[in-house]
Amino acid sequence: MARTTVEAVVRTAQNLAASSPRSDVAAMFDLVVRLGNFLATRCLTAAGLVIGSVAPEKVKIANTITFVINGKFYSKTTAEIAIPATMTMADNGATRQVYGVLTVDVNGTVTITPGTIALSAVLPSSDSLPADQAMIGHVKISAAAGTAFTATSTSLAAAGITTTYTDAQWIDRDFPDFTALQ
Repeated sequence: MARTTVEAVVRTAQNLAASSPRSDVAAMFDLVVRLGNFLATRCLTAAGLVIGSVAPEKVKIANTITFVINGKFYSKTTAEIAIPATMTMADNGATRQVYGVLTVDVNGTVTITPGTIALSAVLPSSDSLPADQAMIGHVKISAAAGTAFTATSTSLAAAGITTTYTDAQWIDRDFPDFTALQ
């Protein structure tokens, strides 16, 4: 129902923008589209991301999460998610960091999309994240100089490893910019 309403609003805005030479109508149309996308796919509750309790080399979703994908509500119970092997960091004598963004699909399957391993890591771009998945949060893993991190076996609390967990309820990768209306 919510998706139909968003689509109807977008169609109305498209018609207004197409029939008006005014730039403020075009800006409003862009905002409505971005706001619809913002509300249609997202995590609504905090996942409570922590180190795995059964497997400390995994990220645990400690809370049942509620999320929306394309305007439909879903939920996922707690789970421990394996860090992908592409987040492995060999010891190169320097401190390294990597982010992994956790997303969930309509079936409750969680994906971790890794960023680039670097001295000062950044989150993966929104273009690299899976489509039609809600962002749950992200994990940042830092390996100190002299420390290797093997994604499939190194504890996220091992000596020389610092792990930061961030829940992403209501965080969006493309939040609408309301300043365009001022």
